[in-house]
Amino acid sequence: MAEADIDPLEDPEEYFSLFRILKGPNEDGTVMEWTSRDPNDVESDLQSWFKGSANRTKNHGTFLMMAPVDHCIKKGKNQYHIFAGPNIKYSGTSFRPEEIGEGDDKKTFYDAMAFAAMLMSQFGRVWTNEIWQKVGDSDPEAYPFLCEQEFRSTVLCVFQASGHTFAFGLCEDAPNNYGTFKEGANIDKSLGKRGRKYWKTQRARNVGYCYGAESLSLQKGQITGLNAVTFTPAKFMKFTQLEELSGPNIEDWVAKYISTLDH
Repeated sequence: MAEADIDPLEDPEEYFSLFRILKGPNEDGTVMEWTSRDPNDVESDLQSWFKGSANRTKNHGTFLMMAPVDHCIKKGKNQYHIFAGPNIKYSGTSFRPEEIGEGDDKKTFYDAMAFAAMLMSQFGRVWTNEIWQKVGDSDPEAYPFLCEQEFRSTVLCVFQASGHTFAFGLCEDAPNNYGTFKEGANIDKSLGKRGRKYWKTQRARNVGYCYGAESLSLQKGQITGLNAVTFTPAKFMKFTQLEELSGPNIEDWVAKYISTLDH
């Protein structure tokens, strides 16, 4: 997948309209690297996955997860970073997580999604299936940061289970960690020459404010590139407390929805 040829310093508005797709960790494995992707290309990439399949097991357990990241750049917008992909052939994303553990300790893709969302919201770290297979949810520090600033972000997720497509979002109520970042951090000047005024004290407020529109846009199919599907209230869940977000709770939500359908 070719990276879009746009200089963010010259055209920040156009640059921040692009998706960022996970490439993988940097050389020392501490911070993730990203490539740009035009929204129309993302729409094409996801087309077959969004269509689903008559075979209800084909896409079961696949999910797309992204963080709308506020880089605190003057005139910059929150930028969607896709770090878990379904059947997209992006080099850094995973097709689907395999189950890990056994018996009462078994972890399914529902657990993987819940942990991945928590990892980004609480720690600003990026879930990958490769690390998940090694350490599961036992060691958050094994997962690389999204960026050098160690920004924490809200999460939006679309997944398929039992032949149906669902979505959920996580934006923690205050107090949260969206205003937490690496000590002494400055903005990434490769993304823009200046930081937003008072970003160090107001980032958490901005993240929470933007999330409402971002989650509603996903639900209504209004995010360019992800507009192939909409979600009824029964198939979209908003989480505001980490205690609510768990693999068993997501699985229970899916099971309850399916039980209401006529077969």
